[in-house]
Amino acid sequence: MRKRLSLLLFLIFLFSLFSCGQEKVVKKYYLLDYSAKETAADSSAQKTLPYSVRIDPFLTAGTINSNRIALRNNSNEIQYYYYHFWAENPAATVRYFLLKAFKKSSLFEHCSLHSGTRTADFLVSGRLDYLERLRTDDKYYAHLAMSLELHEFRSGKIVVQHSFDRLTPIEEDSPMNVFAKEVSAVLYEETQKFIEQIRENIKSFSVETK
Repeated sequence: MRKRLSLLLFLIFLFSLFSCGQEKVVKKYYLLDYSAKETAADSSAQKTLPYSVRIDPFLTAGTINSNRIALRNNSNEIQYYYYHFWAENPAATVRYFLLKAFKKSSLFEHCSLHSGTRTADFLVSGRLDYLERLRTDDKYYAHLAMSLELHEFRSGKIVVQHSFDRLTPIEEDSPMNVFAKEVSAVLYEETQKFIEQIRENIKSFSVETK
C-alpha cells in the first residue's frame, strides 16, 4: 500500500513539474476597428443631411455566422482556428463599424442601430459574404466581401447600392492581428466609398412626406 501511495505521489510530482514547464495556451480575440490616426483626413465640414438613418442587422453567410475565424484552404474546404476568435459576431461588429463611420462623417443628422421612438428616413442593410483568411495557389490573403444598401424607409426604394469582393495579400506567417488590421482597413475604405455615394445620390432624392 505504501509503495502504491509513494508511486502515486511521485507521478503527481512529475506531472506537476511537466505542467509548470509548459507554456499556457490562451484564447485571443480580435477587433474590426480603426484608429483616430487613420481617420485624421476625414472631413466633417460637408453639410449634414437633414435626415435620420437606421442601420439594420446584417445577413451573413453560415460560415461566418459566429465569432470563429475561418481559414479557407480550398474552394470547398473551411477550417476554423482553435485559439483565435473575433471579439464579437462579425455581423454585429460591422453594424457598429458603420455607425461609428457615419457619425464621424456627419453624414446624417441622426444615426442609430435601433428605431427608438422616431421613424428613420433611411435604412441601411447589407450582407456579409466572406470574412476569412484564404490560402490559394500557395498565396495568402485577407478576404472580405459584402454588399451595402441604403433604402428610403417609407417607399422601400433603394437609393444607393455598394458591393465589393477584395483580396489583400498577406504573408503566410502573418500574425492574426495583422490579418484583422487588413480586414479593418478594407472595411473602412469601402465604408467611405459608400458614404460618398450616398452624398452624391441623396442630393437628387426627395424623401416622401411623412
